[in-house]
Parts: sequence; C-alpha cells; structure tokens
Amino acid sequence: MELFLRKCGYTCKQFIKVHFVLTSLAIGLGFNPNLAEAQSQDPSTFYKDRTLTMLSGSAVGGGYDGYARMISRHLPNHLPGKPSFIVQNMPGGGGVHAANTLYNVSPRDGSVIALLQRGVLTAPLLDPKQVNFQYDARRFNWLQSLNSEAGLLIVWHTAPHKTLNDLMTKELTVASSGPATEIFPRLLLNLFNMKLKIVSGYKGSAEAYMALERGEVEGRISTGFDKAVLTPWLEQSKVRLLLSISLNKHPYFPDLPLVTDLIKNEPNRAIIELLLAEQLAGRPVLMPPSVPIERVAYMREALGRMVKDKAFVEEAKKLNLDIDIVSGDDISDMINRVYAISPEIVERARTMISVHE
Repeated sequence: MELFLRKCGYTCKQFIKVHFVLTSLAIGLGFNPNLAEAQSQDPSTFYKDRTLTMLSGSAVGGGYDGYARMISRHLPNHLPGKPSFIVQNMPGGGGVHAANTLYNVSPRDGSVIALLQRGVLTAPLLDPKQVNFQYDARRFNWLQSLNSEAGLLIVWHTAPHKTLNDLMTKELTVASSGPATEIFPRLLLNLFNMKLKIVSGYKGSAEAYMALERGEVEGRISTGFDKAVLTPWLEQSKVRLLLSISLNKHPYFPDLPLVTDLIKNEPNRAIIELLLAEQLAGRPVLMPPSVPIERVAYMREALGRMVKDKAFVEEAKKLNLDIDIVSGDDISDMINRVYAISPEIVERARTMISVHE
C-alpha cells in the first residue's frame, strides 16, 4: 500500500492521512485485521490457552448460575490448552439483558458462550409489548441444553382429585407465586376447561409449597420438577402427580400423562408447542450469531465430551443438578417451528395466558 501511494506521488503526510481514512473505512465496514486473523484460525489453534467468557443470565448463586459455573470448571478440560473461563453474571429481565448483550455486544469469534434462562427462547413472541427485546432467537448458535423441564400438576393427598377427569367436575385451588407461575394454570383452564381456581400472592415457590402443606390450597402447577420439595413428598405419598406439562416424557416420570395427550386439533397443538417450547431447553447454552461454523461445531463436540466426563457427572450429582441433554439442533428446530406459527395462533396463546380477564 505504502509503495503504491508513493508511486502515485503522495507525500508522507498525505500517505498517513490516506492510510488512516482507508483503515477507518475498513473498520467501519466491519473489517478488522486482528479480527480477520482470529477468524481464520482453526478451532484448536483459536481456543488454545485463550481466556473465554461464560455469560450467566442470572445472579450469583441461582440455579442457572450453578450450571454456568459448573460448565466453566469442566469445559476447559475438553478444549486445547485448557483455556480459563471468566464467569460474568448479568441478571435482569429473566435473561433478556444478557441475551441482548450476547446478540449485540459480545465478540462473534467463539470466545463467549452463555447459559441463559429458558424464557428467552419465546419471550419476544409472548410478550411483544416489551421494547427491550434486541435479539432474534433464531439467529443464536444453540449449543445444547443441560436439561429439559416438565411442569407438573401436583395435588395434595387429602384433595378429592384422583384423576384428570376429576378436574372437569371438581374445582382445584392452586397456589401461584407470580405471573410466570400462572401461565400453565391458565393454559389448562382456558384450553381444556379444567376447573381451577388460582390463588395468587405467594412470594416464591417455597411459600407456595408451604401453603399447599398448610392446606390453604389443594394443589400447585409447577413450571419444573422441584426435586428438593417433591421427592420426599412423593416418597411419603403426600402428593399425587396427575399431569406432565411438557412436550416430551420426563425421565423421572415416564408413565405420567402428557398435556399433549389432551390435544384434539392442530391449532391447539400449535398453542401448546409455543407455550411449552422453552421447557425443551431447561438450561440452554448458546453462542452469538455469526460465530464461524467450525467453532460452533467444535464447542458442541467439547460440551458433548464434558457431559460424559466422570468428574462432571459426579459434581452434578453432588450439587443435585439434573443432566438430561438436549441437542442444539433440536433447540434450533423447535425455535424455528414456533416462530413460524401464524400471528393469529400466537395472539390466541397470548390472550389465553394473560393475567387480565
């Protein structure tokens, strides 16, 4: 470049000015020589001895954060040079703040991965009035989910409800601890005409379960399997489970009826799939858009080795963290299906779960 410009008669000062303008223009158009060099490296070279970032969408100490930190401890053992991880907690908006950052700010070279709340998958569809969604879930590189979730219809042992048919004739009072815990009750109430009375105002799931134990309500419809509470109750026959609110059988409850068994037409099936899509990816791990495809594949393979590693499996058991792997391809396929659902069906789903009656 310098030789060419001098042959064209440019002075030193003119050369510096032209070089600055051309370099600025190149960077403005997205070309960065250092980035270009990094992008050209093969995955084994790129990841060797590099410091990586794990973006956690929750506060320190939460359930999602526990999974994120466990990955940061074990994944380096399955990457060349055992690169170190820096965990960056970015709570806010149920993972939306972290999703926005991952989509718009984080480097797209494969040096940042994230573990976010499952609600980020479909929140832009179900709550479009929020103006802070600055991402397209279809464009993320979904690596895997460490587990899937199943909502459960839980009935206290003294309640008269023995089967799902009883819910068509006998009202069941269920505890709610916030808008998110009212989605599934409203789904069953409005789509299947189950006789449910939602009792709101409980501050958190622990308080809602205490209300169930005290007899203030007869049941609870959970968004997942709250193992610490439900395992001893099930062993002592204090509760009955009547329904799994998920798209697939949960490994703990293979014989429990699925909510999808109740569907009688395709529009209702689309509503169920939209509202339960996030259950498939209970603890989703992802990368920003536009990461080189070979690095995405490399990271997926590394995660696949990690979840089979004895040390990882033992720590997950010690921390009581469920592992039930869902592939990145399955997550992507699900997201593409629900984002292709017609606007009319999406609006029906929004109305159905609205807290405003």
